[in-house]
Amino acid sequence: MKYHSIIIIFVLVTQSIAYASDISFNTNINCTNGCSFSDRDNWVGGVKPGQNDNVIIDMSSSEFASTIIIMTGPSQLNFRSLNVICNDWSKTLLLTTTPDIYLQTFNLVVNGTVSISIHSFAEFTVDSTLDIGAYSSISVGGDLTSNITNADAYSTITLYSGAQFSTLTIAYLNGLIDGPSDSLVEIDGYVSVQGSINVGMFTFETASVTHPGTLNVGIMSPVGNLTISSGGLVTVGQVLTASSIIVVGSSTFNISGPTTTYSAIEAVYTDSTSTVYISSDQGTTLLRNVESYGTITINGVSASISNGIIAYLNLVLKPDSAEQQPITTIQNTKVGVVVCDTDVFDSSSYISLNCVDYCELSEIQPPAYNLQIGVSSPGGFLNLTKSDISLAGGGSRITASSKSTIIFNNTMVDTNSNSIYVDTNSQVLIQNSNINGPFLVDHSTITVHGQSSVNNIEMTASVLNVVQGVLTITTDLLVTQGSTINVILQSLIVNPTNTPINVHGQDVSISQSNLVVQSSANTIADPDTLYYVMASPKYIDVPFSNCTFTPIQSSLTTPNFTESLYNDYVYLIFDFQTNN
Repeated sequence: MKYHSIIIIFVLVTQSIAYASDISFNTNINCTNGCSFSDRDNWVGGVKPGQNDNVIIDMSSSEFASTIIIMTGPSQLNFRSLNVICNDWSKTLLLTTTPDIYLQTFNLVVNGTVSISIHSFAEFTVDSTLDIGAYSSISVGGDLTSNITNADAYSTITLYSGAQFSTLTIAYLNGLIDGPSDSLVEIDGYVSVQGSINVGMFTFETASVTHPGTLNVGIMSPVGNLTISSGGLVTVGQVLTASSIIVVGSSTFNISGPTTTYSAIEAVYTDSTSTVYISSDQGTTLLRNVESYGTITINGVSASISNGIIAYLNLVLKPDSAEQQPITTIQNTKVGVVVCDTDVFDSSSYISLNCVDYCELSEIQPPAYNLQIGVSSPGGFLNLTKSDISLAGGGSRITASSKSTIIFNNTMVDTNSNSIYVDTNSQVLIQNSNINGPFLVDHSTITVHGQSSVNNIEMTASVLNVVQGVLTITTDLLVTQGSTINVILQSLIVNPTNTPINVHGQDVSISQSNLVVQSSANTIADPDTLYYVMASPKYIDVPFSNCTFTPIQSSLTTPNFTESLYNDYVYLIFDFQTNN
């Protein structure tokens, strides 16, 4: 009994395989006005294709210039393969469906001047491979799904409103895919794009876009990496899921979305030849873990960059948004060159570059019109070491917000007479730097090391420390409301040319403040020797009773502060007497 069962099963399987055959559409009938796919008279031998048949519709040798074949329902069609071919360029072939068709085939080959039209309520499923040849096209109103897709150059997939094209594993898209804002292309695996995709939403596992490939999609939702190379171009309105973007080989990644969109990208890498361009209309874009040796351009929109290295940061002021400008925020980021690109010179319109936690800027390329640089986070550091900063326009400024720090170290700064604001409980550290700009300091501290110069200092209830160096102030020094100037020295100054504070302007006012000279504990002062503290071409407005020295040697008296004229400069000096 067991042997008989085995024989019966074998016979059934053999018969099933035997019935699988090639069924061809008749080429000598006139289907110019449409023929039914379901009419057996339209098939060679009068047998219409059935389940597991290889269906061949090849109109290359047809005597008619055009052929229209209509798949009608209601029905579910299953084939082993469907080959739709028309390799005579003087002829066209259209295969179209009615709304209620569900078609499933193992392979679908579309080649030549062939068009397939899938109705909005129809479904096409290709269990294995979908091959679309050059100059062939598929129009999708419903759903088209394949396991693998090969779309040659010059092929076309057109998606209508609400349509979806899906590939489950891998897709090579070298032709055109075009659809409206509510169309969807979904690749669950890897996709290579050397064609052009213009659809509403594009999702994928990983993707590579290579010239001449372009993406222009409303919403992109990647799971893994997107690599743009060899001149590829990707433009998206919004990045819906965190992802990694790699832009190399003179390629471009552009976020250009509608109002109020939000995009977050987990990692960004660009080489020196490539560009990331952000121009979402008042949307917000967040770039994390950025390593950019090319250019990142932010065009009049809000953006935030964290944990990054940026070679070139180009900030663009939009001419039509004079009243309210968005803010570019950099967090734990180093920037090589900042370029401020604007045609707006009204000081009420400005670009904001905001530092959070820790930031470095090496160069601001002139002319940077109406650029405002600030440190906003408590405890934040803006490090301008070996930097060249040049600002222009009446709207520019540098600001240290409350409890933050700005470091000028071997730095050249020209603020074009715009102020450097130092807010409550903040610090400015200056070492061997030239700063052509005024400081406005409120309840904060400036500490100067080495040979440095500034344009102007105006302090309110603040501290100025000059440590073992020379501070040159090219205009005025105004110190008010209980501020303190500390001159901290390893050795006392006996040569006027090395005076610690040199003010070249006409106004030196520290009448409401204190001046303290601090020396090393090992410093030995000589009696009857003049020591220099400050110089100015004009009277120095400081009560001598507000001037002190520490520590005082036990053998010397409390120092005597006074003023002395030397080479047309007034010097604040002091000396000691022997303590008898």
